[in-house]
Amino acid sequence: MIYGLNFNSTQIPPGYAKKFRKRIKRDGMSRYEWSRLEGVAESEQEAKMMIIQASNGRRRLWIEVRQTARGPLYGVYVY
Repeated sequence: MIYGLNFNSTQIPPGYAKKFRKRIKRDGMSRYEWSRLEGVAESEQEAKMMIIQASNGRRRLWIEVRQTARGPLYGVYVY
């Protein structure tokens, strides 16, 4: 299942959102960039679909994986 307002109008469940940080400070070539959680997927294929759907020339996206008892969760961040 894909969660995220920009992907299927379903809010990220609070339990899933707690597993990921809402904002991450990434060091990119001597400057800091803020990333924010845009969506969560339950499978790698769904995460790749989210990247394809959300990517355009202006957005930079990346995936962070978290292991849970039910299996891995894939968080899609944008910065």
